[in-house]
Amino acid sequence: MPPQQGLPANTMFSHKTGWWSFYTHDVGIAEDGTIKYVMAVFTPVKEAGMNGSLKLLAQKIHTLIKERHRWQLTLFRYPE
Repeated sequence: MPPQQGLPANTMFSHKTGWWSFYTHDVGIAEDGTIKYVMAVFTPVKEAGMNGSLKLLAQKIHTLIKERHRWQLTLFRYPE
């Protein structure tokens, strides 16, 4: 998954992509200034057959992480 593929423009994605036999894998660290997380995908589908699936997966993961992070900030807010 090339950097920024499926992620917001303000997100830095440092990653390593590879393949073994017929497996494709991509692992990286995503950071947008608010959250930082590791994303890893290991699939038996060749890269050419992914057809945008990794981009869609990255978008869904990022949205889920942001939503959960926002919830935690609300839950653990210190009294003023």
